[in-house]
Amino acid sequence: MLHLYLGSTQANRDSDDFRLREAYRALRARLDTDGMLELNTAELPARGLTPEALVGQASTVPFLANARMIVVEGLIVWLGGGRGVADAWQSLLDAQPTLPESNHLVLLEPAPPRAARPARG
Repeated sequence: MLHLYLGSTQANRDSDDFRLREAYRALRARLDTDGMLELNTAELPARGLTPEALVGQASTVPFLANARMIVVEGLIVWLGGGRGVADAWQSLLDAQPTLPESNHLVLLEPAPPRAARPARG
């Protein structure tokens, strides 16, 4: 299952990263029914991450647990936009139906710093 948590990007509003983190913690608590989620959580850096590496992690079944969590923070911001990016990462979307139901891919996308946000006018 894919979970996407987005921070606020409105120029006139402070970052809503607190609620993003609270929702993430609630998901962890809900999934950790056997106390083994910590051992079955992979936190991957966005920088340099490939679709193949992410699919590989998301395809690994949990070890003696009911759930596995794969967490990547800032992947969408790191990758940026453009057709080439979407095409390169299509394999992740294509793999979704084949991933174990016990696995949860979590993309945390906090709001960028105010200085990095586009101006609105």
